Amino acid sequence: MQLIPERHDVDPTCAVAIQHSLQALSLLDLPTEVLLQILGNLEVCDLLAASRTSHLLRRLALAPILHRLRLRRTRAVLPPLLTSPSRPSLADLIRRSIFMTNTTVVSRKLARSLVSIRLQHRLATRPSPEALVARSVLPPECVPYGGGCSAKAVGAGLGAAVPVAPALVARRRAVERERVKDGLRRFVGSSWRGEVQTREEGVRRWEERVGVGRGRSREHTVFAVMGAM
Repeated sequence: MQLIPERHDVDPTCAVAIQHSLQALSLLDLPTEVLLQILGNLEVCDLLAASRTSHLLRRLALAPILHRLRLRRTRAVLPPLLTSPSRPSLADLIRRSIFMTNTTVVSRKLARSLVSIRLQHRLATRPSPEALVARSVLPPECVPYGGGCSAKAVGAGLGAAVPVAPALVARRRAVERERVKDGLRRFVGSSWRGEVQTREEGVRRWEERVGVGRGRSREHTVFAVMGAM
């Protein structure tokens, strides 16, 4: 797009300077009236985002004339939308729980009050932590020894000086089980390697005594030694 028409009476140097000055223009260089028209066509979220980019746009976004312009445009656009046949009726809005009547609000408050009363009653009649520990519902670490367990019971693992959450207790036990499994794996692995080395040493000594290749293969010799063990 050519911004400056070609004229023979224009100095080429001036034309290049004007071209560069036009390319260097930004949004903030536009007149205030144009910026107000642009901001007036934005949605609320977009207007808020634009107001955070510069002090000028923030000042224009807070200008009363801009909001009067937006209200005037909304008053012109809103009535056709309200009378549109695609707009749902009041009965549909009530059925979808979008529009709440006074009866709906009162019934919801009553239902919440009933739920609160039932919850308080059940919380008051729930068993104590000590009873849950006795029933093996909670681990003993979840109950402090001050609430029914002695210090001796704590030493035996039947309580804790500070109550611990059941999830933490379960996690600690899982870590301990994995630690025991790792120890067993290492023990079994080392024992198996020692047994294999012992059998290989026995096979080697057997071969040294009877010799290999005297009517027997190495496989037969190994099987014979393992059978003798």
